[in-house]
Amino acid sequence: KFYFDKNIDQKAPAENYSILVGAFMSGAIISALIQKILGIRTLLVAAFLLSIINTFYGYVIFLRHKEWEKELKSRG
Repeated sequence: KFYFDKNIDQKAPAENYSILVGAFMSGAIISALIQKILGIRTLLVAAFLLSIINTFYGYVIFLRHKEWEKELKSRG
């Protein structure tokens, strides 16, 4: 809605969606290029990268949760 109506409330979701679409497009293109070199092993590279990213994301969420718990304890 932001791109057509210029609704400022929709700017952040529009940016997030655009980044997500761009990331998928980039991943598909890069995967196609790497597949010409590595063949079927490209799947292993993709799985490895996703594992690393998910582990890092889980760790960040864990730290954020600990921070929120600490903040809640200090308030109450």
